[in-house]
Amino acid sequence: MKPVKIVGIGLSPEDLTPKHEKIIKTADLLIGGTEQLKAFRNLKVQKLEIKNNLSLIVKTIQKNMDGSNIVVLASGDPLFFGIGTYLVQKIGKENVKVFPNVSSVVSAFSKINESWHDAHFLSLHGKRSENISTLFSGKKKFGILTDSKKGPEWIANKIIDKKELGFSMCVLEKLGTKQEKITWFNDLLEVEETKFLFPNIVILKRKTTPPDLSNSRQIRIGMEDQSFFCEKGLITKSEIRSIVLSKLNFVTDNHLFWDLGAGSGSVSIEASSIITKGLIYAVEKNIKRISLINKNISKFNVPNINVIQSELPSGLEKMPVPDRIFIGGGGKNLTKITKKAISKLALNGIIVVNTILIQNLESVFSIMKTKGLNPQAISVQITKSKSMPHGDRFEALNPIWIIWGQRSFKE
Repeated sequence: MKPVKIVGIGLSPEDLTPKHEKIIKTADLLIGGTEQLKAFRNLKVQKLEIKNNLSLIVKTIQKNMDGSNIVVLASGDPLFFGIGTYLVQKIGKENVKVFPNVSSVVSAFSKINESWHDAHFLSLHGKRSENISTLFSGKKKFGILTDSKKGPEWIANKIIDKKELGFSMCVLEKLGTKQEKITWFNDLLEVEETKFLFPNIVILKRKTTPPDLSNSRQIRIGMEDQSFFCEKGLITKSEIRSIVLSKLNFVTDNHLFWDLGAGSGSVSIEASSIITKGLIYAVEKNIKRISLINKNISKFNVPNINVIQSELPSGLEKMPVPDRIFIGGGGKNLTKITKKAISKLALNGIIVVNTILIQNLESVFSIMKTKGLNPQAISVQITKSKSMPHGDRFEALNPIWIIWGQRSFKE
């Protein structure tokens, strides 16, 4: 009985050595994928194409292995998440001889000049999602073989849902072809919004350089308004900010928090002093204020705030499910924004809404009540001392209503 020869062809037939080519030319029966067999179209031997017919492949091999030289072409390296492992299991180690080649994942690491000896490898072909749900914690580097349904977008979504902060992602599309493309992403939210060519490979790398937190350690709840870059006093005032953060009731350091109508980003910045391992999404429509948010992020060196420009409530569907939501701006769209935000809020999540309009107070309170959030509201009137030429006086700030509720069940 002649052993079945399984030949790895690397990324393409260009990776074959003279030894590999000699083995292939001895074949009486050549088995491989469509593209692999095309590379040997001029070889006048019997060929069998691999499709969704692995049972037939095994039966054909078993039927012909007594008298025929059988060669199976495998993409990458046959025993690295490849058909070689399957055939060894089905026809026995003693009946197989493997001729390795470079795997696609190892090729991917070489493309970006990264070592792979310390990486964790994973194939998503036919895997259930729960199989990777706990993989990302504590590990620094991954090489991932995707499939057509579980691609880079799917992986990014899983990481965001796990609230794993600090991964950058490299997507390598159609390696070894003229369409080869390599793209790095530092914000995984951008990956969710990108379409990729298949096949592709994902490399995840945890950012190893820790952020400089010397400025972020200065962050405290209720900082003076002058601490922030803001537009003409358009900022959630210091005292109101303190009340809002208390009503958000952050109980862990890895919450996922939406700051909607973020303005200067002051609430997000102060929240980051509590949410040190979670993610914060600051959403603002005004491009000038977006710039101010980014300036404040740079000033305080906050590593976990993602800034999104969007006119609410559009864009919320694409964002990961939040544990906490603050709506500090919304104007005439506040009712629509509140409805949409509540529909996305996680079970037991808390939403806090600020408004200065009586009409919005009534509508927001009613929406929360209808949705079963058991809302509460307070009216806050702040007066602050102000120096005068011959003494001090009190100056009143605009009164504001703060409404909050907790989602205790799913609709």
